[in-house]
Amino acid sequence: MPVVGEQVACLMDENSEDGVILGAIYTVDDVPIIETEKQVSANFEDGTFANVDKETQTLTLSFPNIHLIGNITHEGTLSNSAGITSSADITDKKSSMQAMRNTYNNHTHPDKNQKTTSTM
Repeated sequence: MPVVGEQVACLMDENSEDGVILGAIYTVDDVPIIETEKQVSANFEDGTFANVDKETQTLTLSFPNIHLIGNITHEGTLSNSAGITSSADITDKKSSMQAMRNTYNNHTHPDKNQKTTSTM
């Protein structure tokens, strides 16, 4: 969606009284981030963008925060570089993190003098 003051291409009627905006025109100040014709990109004035690469079938989103509402089903490997946090319990096909804590956090070990020590 073009912003106010951005250069656009228009399709007008014969009197130039009615028409539609076809889209923004890239300029020296407003350059696309796409590198090939096999990509589609939406660039925003704050530097954020959404890019679809049809050749590699990759969606790239560059936003400081992304809020998704609803269930997400994912197939494939999930890679993360900044850690994972959750406000709910984390569960895999065998158990939950809380169930593992309940089982293992309170166990004890004998020390080298055969005295019992706690892991807590």
